[in-house]
Amino acid sequence: MIGLALGMLGAGGGVLTVPALTFILGEPVSVAVAASLGMVSTNAATGAALAWRDRLIDLRTAAFFLIGAVPAAVVGSVVSRSVPGDAILIVLGVLMVVAAVALVKRPYTPPDRNRSPKVSVPIGVAIGFLTGLSGVGGGFLIVPALVLVVGLRTQVAIGTSLAVISLTSLTGLLSHLTQRPDLPWLLLAVLVVAGIAGATVGSRLNRRTSDSRLDRIFAAVLVVLAVAIVIAAVN
Repeated sequence: MIGLALGMLGAGGGVLTVPALTFILGEPVSVAVAASLGMVSTNAATGAALAWRDRLIDLRTAAFFLIGAVPAAVVGSVVSRSVPGDAILIVLGVLMVVAAVALVKRPYTPPDRNRSPKVSVPIGVAIGFLTGLSGVGGGFLIVPALVLVVGLRTQVAIGTSLAVISLTSLTGLLSHLTQRPDLPWLLLAVLVVAGIAGATVGSRLNRRTSDSRLDRIFAAVLVVLAVAIVIAAVN
């Protein structure tokens, strides 16, 4: 299911995997985070490879996005230590609802091919900071930003998001392995194999779905997650 979401929407990695491993399989949070990064990096790489085959990745936009996002995520993680967690989650939930409304209401016009990919640098800064601040983000913020601000087609934004997520998740995994090498490797292998199968199917569904329908599906998922996040923050 998580691989399917990643392949089809370019999102749904850690925000779905960590709760699933923690509450369904009973793994400690530290193990769940590391295993999630391993699963997401391989699943996203699978989706990105299929998107690359179909020419649905904008590499320049991905590169400029990472230039802004990586240092901003570090700053966000530092700032998060002095900001109440509930406030962070509520802000994140509001941003998800705003992005969902904007996706549904935007006019379906051809992408602005004259727009410079360098505009993704400040977008990367903003999303990287939010990701570092909240520990949640990834594709659920990247895809709407690439569509609404950078001007990419939804399918291209999803492919580009997968490329970015595969690299950032791999970096996070390597960092965690230096601190916790005793991961449940058999469980991780099963998750990776199943996730790759799901990502492959999701990528095929992505190619067969129009941009407008993908936007509506993505917006619905954003609203559901936003509600869940705000409820968790309030409770």
